[in-house]
Amino acid sequence: MTYIDTYAYDKPSVLIPRKGSIDKLYYVDTPFWTVDTIFYTEINTNIVLAKYVYYWLKKEHLGRLNTAGGVPSLTQAVLNRVKIAIPTIEEQERIVSVLDRFDKLCNDISEGLPAEINARQKQYEYYRDKLLTFKEKIS
Repeated sequence: MTYIDTYAYDKPSVLIPRKGSIDKLYYVDTPFWTVDTIFYTEINTNIVLAKYVYYWLKKEHLGRLNTAGGVPSLTQAVLNRVKIAIPTIEEQERIVSVLDRFDKLCNDISEGLPAEINARQKQYEYYRDKLLTFKEKIS
């Protein structure tokens, strides 16, 4: 690999590996260049959001579409058969917003870990108080 000063595509896109880790999708919203073992999407943003396509394709578990016996592989013909439900842009925005929040809680250590620690602290306090609450007075 080498450095380049141009890009293959400069709009939001979903990158789909065609060899190897075919379930490892990427959402990009900056100009990029790809290698020959990855597909990128050109998305009509008048009807669908790139981030919505990303989440939809993650749900599809593309690994099940593997066309090879050794190294997992996808072909464009196989990908072209994947159907994507397309609700209104407003509904897509709502779905993406919810999934982005979940993703951030699950994968961003600066967001997820403090939230998890806070939830466990509240759980601890709840059970501590329950365990130490008695119906009769203790002398």
